[in-house]
Amino acid sequence: MSLKISEESLYRPIADVLRAHGVKRVEEAAVNDVPPDLLATMGGCRFVIEVKIGGEPRLLEDIPRAFAKAVRADAQGAISLLFPSRVREARPDLLESLAPRLEIATAVVALPWLVDCLRAATLDDLARRIESSYESYLETRRPAVNCDVVIGVSREAVDEIASSIRRDLVSKYLDDAVAIVGRFDIYRAELEDLGVREDEIKAWIAYIAAYLAVNQILFYHMLSQRTGRYRPLPDADPFLPDMDLLRQLRELFSKAAAEYEPIFGPDLLSIIEKSGGLRSVSAVVRYITALKALKPEHLEEELLGRLYQESIPPEARKKLGAFFTKPKAAAMLAALAIDRWDEKVLDPACGSGTLLTEAYRRKRELAPDELRRNRRELHRRLLSDVWGIDVMPFARYMTSLSLLAQDPAVPAKLDNVRSGDGLE
Repeated sequence: MSLKISEESLYRPIADVLRAHGVKRVEEAAVNDVPPDLLATMGGCRFVIEVKIGGEPRLLEDIPRAFAKAVRADAQGAISLLFPSRVREARPDLLESLAPRLEIATAVVALPWLVDCLRAATLDDLARRIESSYESYLETRRPAVNCDVVIGVSREAVDEIASSIRRDLVSKYLDDAVAIVGRFDIYRAELEDLGVREDEIKAWIAYIAAYLAVNQILFYHMLSQRTGRYRPLPDADPFLPDMDLLRQLRELFSKAAAEYEPIFGPDLLSIIEKSGGLRSVSAVVRYITALKALKPEHLEEELLGRLYQESIPPEARKKLGAFFTKPKAAAMLAALAIDRWDEKVLDPACGSGTLLTEAYRRKRELAPDELRRNRRELHRRLLSDVWGIDVMPFARYMTSLSLLAQDPAVPAKLDNVRSGDGLE
């Protein structure tokens, strides 16, 4: 009968496999008396490797915890490894020979050159991914960032904040949220016919409020990293939340609102503070820590539209008529409909703004070279040619967010995205 494998039993096999793929140094390291994990070095970059056996992966916990250890160890990145429980039954005397083929349930990688999440992979798969992405990074100096990881942690943040604020939001602070999100009165009779209860509608409002707050945090992070005009999101211990963080965020957002009013005008932070308490603040702090680790500012994908699709409960989107157009379909429609860079485009039911975003991109492709060289003027001109209307106020917010994110380094007014009856 074999002895049970522990996390510490895996340290040497992990180190051996990583060294075979370019990692120069791997050693056990205690960080502020926290039980030891591994500290590795590759190309002058130090990173922490956190090792766990069993349990369920939780991005909103795993990433901030590993990254917080990296910060305390003066490291520049972190990897969180979760092995399946059955690895405990392996024979210790065979670990060395089995090491490359050891299965990892989840590996979340947040390194300066790679942000990714590998599932049901082997240790050898992980080591090869780290090595190949590092070689690519040396050539391009651009990190490989997996959009799915950013979407996943953002979705978990929306879920946790919505769950935190839901109880009080549906009673004491509902009016505050409705003022921002909008009333569902236009749908009420139809929803009643569909058997939707009042408390379900209020729960959806909680989700939308949480979604909008997460978008504000995400957009501000990308804005601060891409422009340098704004201070970065505040540092905080992800597992010792401080209510003062919301005050700091409110101060940052109020300054950004001068240039990006459609994004930072709605005061979602007050709703979180009043109705969510310490639990929602904890989710916000962990989300901020995760964003600093995941580097979403390097993504070129239609991140915000996907976040809408995957964060708002599908039953809510369906019954409220808030459908999502996939970016590929929207891009195809824009290519078919737009053949001049200066054409005007109207979407009278703009929703999350995917159609208008792809119209913006199509028009940018067709713009003359002399205008393309003037980035600021091009962005403002393209925005002036796209018009969006939606009956729900939160749709105006989402469309504005998607369009302004096309070049967040250039502040621009967006008066032609409005809330109202598109037919009128």
